[in-house]
Amino acid sequence: MPNNLRVFVTHRAIRSYIADHTPGGSLLEKMLVIDDFERRAQLFPNRRQIDDDQRNILLRQAARFEGFDLLKIERDFLRFIKSSPTILKFFEELAKEGVSYEMIEGADTYAEYENHLAVLKTLQSRYHELLDAGGYVDGTNAPHLYTLNEGYLKQFDAIHLHFEGYLSRYEVELLEKIAAVVPTFLHLQTSPHTEKMHERFAGLKLEADREYVLRLGAGEIVSETPLVSTYDVTAYPTPSRLFQSAVVKRAIHDMVESDGIAPEAIAVVLPDEDFAHTLGLYDDEDNFNYAMGAPFAKQALYRKLEALYAYHQEASHENTLRLQRLNLTPERYAMLWDHPMAPESLQTELLSWASEIEDAGIRHTYLEQVHQMAKILPELTGHTFAEVMHLFLGRLSKVTTDLAGGGKVTVMGALESRGVAFEGVIVCDFNDGFVPKENLKDLYLNSAVRHHAGLPTRNDRQNLQLDLYHKLLSRAKKSVIIYVENEENIPSS
Repeated sequence: MPNNLRVFVTHRAIRSYIADHTPGGSLLEKMLVIDDFERRAQLFPNRRQIDDDQRNILLRQAARFEGFDLLKIERDFLRFIKSSPTILKFFEELAKEGVSYEMIEGADTYAEYENHLAVLKTLQSRYHELLDAGGYVDGTNAPHLYTLNEGYLKQFDAIHLHFEGYLSRYEVELLEKIAAVVPTFLHLQTSPHTEKMHERFAGLKLEADREYVLRLGAGEIVSETPLVSTYDVTAYPTPSRLFQSAVVKRAIHDMVESDGIAPEAIAVVLPDEDFAHTLGLYDDEDNFNYAMGAPFAKQALYRKLEALYAYHQEASHENTLRLQRLNLTPERYAMLWDHPMAPESLQTELLSWASEIEDAGIRHTYLEQVHQMAKILPELTGHTFAEVMHLFLGRLSKVTTDLAGGGKVTVMGALESRGVAFEGVIVCDFNDGFVPKENLKDLYLNSAVRHHAGLPTRNDRQNLQLDLYHKLLSRAKKSVIIYVENEENIPSS
């Protein structure tokens, strides 16, 4: 059997491919998700990956120059940390699309962004100087620093990438370079909403509603199969988000009893994954399994730390009652919050809370985050305990743990649905604001400037989400979409 590598967009897509293509007992090809593959395919000599919190700290250091105030972003530590991800995403987008500030200035016919661009250019230059000094690599400089890991790539006879979504210019360039080392094939399905991907391979003249296999590097269409998209979709309005839980349960019942769909073949898709908590409150029958896991923010310890932090920020009556409900007294931390602490003391304080977690697995997850945080504590010397806690709570809020519940119906986020097919699909929160979701990268430039500079526009991003739901719903035998309609919410446009 050839030593091939298959690359997919999600782990669930890998499991789906195995179930459909590998009968019991057969030898499996090697399989990876695309993030792991890109990480292994690239080398960054004398560089190490930077932590997200370190990025925010370095960016704040880089912002210490005259003129930064034009961006209307405060340098205060806590306020700056809230704004920095937006700036870093913009820098990453420029790097991955190969767009320079000069190209944007050329597209900015009326010089609407001239002053802001000058400040951002200076900020990015100073930030990259700090990355270079520390020997760091991140998404803003990786496209300019990588070399191919040919030793890793040459072990394969061929690489097959099963892709859904959007490939940046950087990713296309990376794949083309990989194709020069080992035969590389791109498997993709087009739709009326994938025109941006068609542009990436303009020489091949791709058409909508086709399943293609492309040989990269050779500029060759290996195979082309027409696709027929059919829908059986019912839309249900509800007066509030809470009511959606009842509609979900009824829709599952109808799919199983009336349409003959097995529970294992049903997916509940959440554009806003936080709704999983609400859904779980009404899952008396334990029908659901949760692909996204449980947010650490729902753990008792996180709620206590968050309550103490909120009380420190504002000793309001509401926050005082919150502490009382959680049996907390703020006196122990009164002398800590506003005083700088040594890194060792900070780590000791964070570790001391682990004893409050009874579940061994969740305690291990917490301790892992403490040890990750410990790596950057020396860079936080001089910062107050409150500032460190703000960073630490932000880190914990992004962590998930295994969620109890081994039901047969899968609950997943929208992005996790890429590359898989379900017979029954139920989508909640089909409202403007959730479908499509707004993108932080769009804040700095309007669509006209983006288009002329060669950056993805808001319309391009909406088409990407349209394509996601188009594939999800057209692959299903039966679909239900649920939306909230009241004075504050309208259905998705």
